[in-house]
Amino acid sequence: MTAPALLAGPTEVTFWSDAVSGVRYTDLLDGAGVAVSSIVSSDGTDGLPVGTIPEFQGPDGEPYGPADMWADFGGARFKLVASDLGFASAVRAGAGAGSEGPPGTVWVDAAGAPYFADGTGLTDSRASIQAAIDDVAAAGGGVVSLARGTYQIGYVANAGGTGAAGGLQLKDKVWLRGEGIGTRLEATGTWSTLAGLVGIGDRAVSRAVRDARVSDMWLKGTPGASFAGSPAANVHGVLLNTVGVTGEPDAVHRLHDLWIWDTEVGVALLGTDDQALQVQRIRGRHFRRQGLLVGKESGGGGADDYFLGIDVSSANYNGGAYAGIEVYTSNNHFSQCKSWYNKRSSAFAAGAAYKDGAGWYVNGTRNIFTSCEAQDNGGHGWVVRLGKNTMAACVADSSNYFDNISGSARANECSGFYLGSSVTEITLSACLAFDRNTTNKYQKYGFALDAASRNVFITGVAWDNRATSSSATPLDGVAWINGAVHPSHEILVLSAYGNNRATIAYGDPEEGGGTVQKRQDSPGAAVVYTSPRLQDVPALVAQVPGGSLRYRWEALIFYRADAVHDARIGVRTGRDGAAGAVEARWQAEYPGPNGSAAVSYSSSDVGDNRYVVAGGAGNVGGDGSNRQRSCRFSGTLFAGSGVGTATLAIQVAEDGGTGDGVRVIEESFLVITPAAYT
Repeated sequence: MTAPALLAGPTEVTFWSDAVSGVRYTDLLDGAGVAVSSIVSSDGTDGLPVGTIPEFQGPDGEPYGPADMWADFGGARFKLVASDLGFASAVRAGAGAGSEGPPGTVWVDAAGAPYFADGTGLTDSRASIQAAIDDVAAAGGGVVSLARGTYQIGYVANAGGTGAAGGLQLKDKVWLRGEGIGTRLEATGTWSTLAGLVGIGDRAVSRAVRDARVSDMWLKGTPGASFAGSPAANVHGVLLNTVGVTGEPDAVHRLHDLWIWDTEVGVALLGTDDQALQVQRIRGRHFRRQGLLVGKESGGGGADDYFLGIDVSSANYNGGAYAGIEVYTSNNHFSQCKSWYNKRSSAFAAGAAYKDGAGWYVNGTRNIFTSCEAQDNGGHGWVVRLGKNTMAACVADSSNYFDNISGSARANECSGFYLGSSVTEITLSACLAFDRNTTNKYQKYGFALDAASRNVFITGVAWDNRATSSSATPLDGVAWINGAVHPSHEILVLSAYGNNRATIAYGDPEEGGGTVQKRQDSPGAAVVYTSPRLQDVPALVAQVPGGSLRYRWEALIFYRADAVHDARIGVRTGRDGAAGAVEARWQAEYPGPNGSAAVSYSSSDVGDNRYVVAGGAGNVGGDGSNRQRSCRFSGTLFAGSGVGTATLAIQVAEDGGTGDGVRVIEESFLVITPAAYT
């Protein structure tokens, strides 16, 4: 194997131990085994490209000659990376090449001879860099190195002679490698179709390419180091549409350590052979559409890949219907990835799984998401349309973010996690949904589930979500849209708003169907009532889905009341609309006015204020338990058809209203359990 053409031939090449000075090596053998002190590059008559360094043997050393060997043919010296196969290639001194790759890896500097890609950003360098890619591919693969600088990349209809439109076209086993953010590729001119600044194929044309790699550079759709007013139309940072590879069934490309700004799409993985990809440490900002697109919107492509440390923001910048990260295929793994600050300008109708401005949009199955986040998105944090996905330790932070909604978009339309009607067999484990803002709390629910979803398992925490601009109920942690909860769900979510907390659980087999708990348990939260009018005890108010559903409930009220005026403790029911039956049947066990135990049975319909008079023992404001009493309730609740949400509240008042009042202790609680009767 020979190296690509690097020189103007024929040219005498001498070899040295250092990039600048050092000792000259003169103990050489040419390809025929003849002793020589220098090598002459090919003139083309030996079947090699003009300027190619022919095969030769250097002086003895370990493991295959001297540790360092630099070629000098006038100007900057080039480092040789040699193997025992007699193969050598030259790399520009100081380019940082040679630090990776096996013996025999071809390294070329696209900014050096004979390519001379312009790193000043003044001329289009696409053809020069493409020539380096083509030469390295022809040599069997290797590295095309791009030094620090700005390289303009123009659009052509037949990039790299592949029939695909765009900028640079990758080829087999070629690694396009920059020197970090100091190496910048900028799209220049008009891009008339959707295509990649760096790509394999385009949206319409696929190619069979294996083992390509792009790393350590900044891909930008617009000129300059700052954001443009609008991202560039049609330009994709990286677009891969790999189809038809043979041998190894997957393309096995590598994308890592990239910065991508101001493009139509950041990274698009579209081909059916774009599998076993490693996509790592990519920072993307400012996109007309998606920051990361995995698979085609119509389905297929981009499966079986691995994503680590992807950070996408400011997607859907032009007010379309796109999320920051969209996934349409299966068996992908995402770890420590984040999608945030994406834009939304459209109004959402209740009960629809929109993706506009969402952090994540998952319309594929059997994907795994671990420690991934959606933050400050204008739409939902997560929209999941299909089931059999797994999400562990994922976060939805402040969706429907006020700074990212405009036009007809409004507050409290979007939730942290939205699970659509076709979701089945899905697990959300240790997930967190919250709105951290002290004002402008716009995230509607923590976890919103379409009622048609089935076999949903959720454990997590939801805090400071609010369904409306004035609501402060912790039951906003979980909500069912378009109907009522289904018995196939198993959900355990601690929901909190301020000092109020609720444990929302459905389908827990150990609890016989789950619980909704509301308790007043903040330190110093005891409340004294001095009015004879019944009032809801703070935090002892529960809301449950309606739709001909039945519940069991119990409450335990710890209180102190005046010995003369006693306490009124009762039950109130309500509903969210003007129609539909809500009925609570209950029994209370309490101290009668004379101090003896009493039992009472009652029924509370909507609008009724039913109560019992529980005896007191004085010392309303005192400490200790010697005057404390309790009242226990147990009963059933029916929420009929036409009822969206039913309410059950525990109420307290002073019986008479002229004494010291009634003090309700903070350990009081209310528990509601969904019940099924056969």
